Amino acid sequence: PERPHQPKKLQNLALALVVGLILGVAAAFVSEHLSTVVRTPEEVERVTGLRLLALVPRTRSRLNTAEGGRRGRLGRRLGRTLAGDSSPSKGALAKWEPGGELAEAYRTLRSSVLLGWDESMRRILITSPQPRDGKTTISLHLAWSLAQLGRRVLLIDGDMRKPACARELAIEAEKGLSEYLQSAAEMEDVIVETSIANLSLVPAGRPHAEASDLLYSPRLAALLYEAGARWDHVVIDSPPSLALSDARTISRLVEGVILVVSDDTERASL
Repeated sequence: PERPHQPKKLQNLALALVVGLILGVAAAFVSEHLSTVVRTPEEVERVTGLRLLALVPRTRSRLNTAEGGRRGRLGRRLGRTLAGDSSPSKGALAKWEPGGELAEAYRTLRSSVLLGWDESMRRILITSPQPRDGKTTISLHLAWSLAQLGRRVLLIDGDMRKPACARELAIEAEKGLSEYLQSAAEMEDVIVETSIANLSLVPAGRPHAEASDLLYSPRLAALLYEAGARWDHVVIDSPPSLALSDARTISRLVEGVILVVSDDTERASL
């Protein structure tokens, strides 16, 4: 014979290709069916019935500071590029410089938030269904992006259990929101200027186990009312909505709520 009778390589390769393709497609469908997390922006809109504001790429980056090489992570899921600031101002050592697609994503978020905005809409709350969905990252960057327009922005860290905003902005503050709500400090005592032009911060203060009870203080309503009168925008970072009731308590005092969803968000949680 001019060629071997067995094996029939071409036939075997064609059969393996067809069988592999069928098994691969079947495995993909099974994996998709069994998955419990949201995978696409379209699925988020379908599950919630809410309009998508922006899609922010997931990156990993660090916050570099000019003092002692201190570093901190901001947002495991959603991130940006930061650089050190050689001219620190009032203890805030971070200078924000997200670039490329990331900066454009935050501009899209800013434009979506401002679309239809009027003077009565000053306070906006940012939360997420689960921890580590990226809400603090979004809060910081939305505040930064609004400040880039020359508008006066106040960022309030409403997570009094696991505060992060002051740390990520390299700010050391002795008093914050928890002290204010306990009448241990006044409003002017807890407002800190950052190194970012037009951006001020109210840190969360010392972690407090009974944070949910503090949020029912009439001092919170007074703070948000005064902030809405003095600043163009007030951005509030709050704890996850499912685990804690804080976001629901604060939401009755604001004009809008942004829900942050990551590719780790469970569909049932959303």
